[in-house]
Amino acid sequence: MLDAGAEALDVVDRLGAPNIGIGRLHWIIIDVGVRQPHQEWVWPDWLVILPEDLAELTACLRENEQPVWNASDEIQDCFRQIGKTIREHKSASRLAVYANELLLHLLDLFREQKVSRTKSLTDAQRSVKLFLSSLEASYADEWTLDSMAESCGLGVTRFVHYCKQITNQTPQLFLNQLRLEAAAERLKTDQSITAIAFDCGFSSSQYFATAFKKQFGCTPRQFRQHRAQP
Repeated sequence: MLDAGAEALDVVDRLGAPNIGIGRLHWIIIDVGVRQPHQEWVWPDWLVILPEDLAELTACLRENEQPVWNASDEIQDCFRQIGKTIREHKSASRLAVYANELLLHLLDLFREQKVSRTKSLTDAQRSVKLFLSSLEASYADEWTLDSMAESCGLGVTRFVHYCKQITNQTPQLFLNQLRLEAAAERLKTDQSITAIAFDCGFSSSQYFATAFKKQFGCTPRQFRQHRAQP
């Protein structure tokens, strides 16, 4: 995202015209065909930047986490021209020209500011780490080993390998631990044990009770009774 220091473009979003007021932050979203950090970017075919420059630009964008940059005058002007082109319904070819120019100026900006790059931001292990973090909000989903690996854009073998490196556990054990910890918190409420089991992603209350006792040394009912004691 670039702080261009000008009025926000008054452009109707094709996905539903969100209510975006006047501001100083401008952005352009370019789909490069990836959903995970380790996947190779595929730029759209309207890009005409030389391969060596495009490779450098791609690396600068992929291998740094700085979210906001101070825009140069040239970048600000590109945003103005893009906004004008959209408002006046000019040809898509003209829009592509300004977008190419914008990316070239962005590359110049990275070179001038000597952007710091970290290759580990684009490796497969980071994809797995991000996925495992997201499981804290989706542990109750019907995950299988295949579906977890697919969500990371990896084969099962590589996914299991990186998961063990990060957590020292198999994916199934890590997921079960998240579910059991969530269930233990819910046992502090008056929700039924069966409902807790299903809400936390367990296929049956019997399996939940067995896994819970193995983890905590007591059954869910005993855990709840112990918590209720003064």
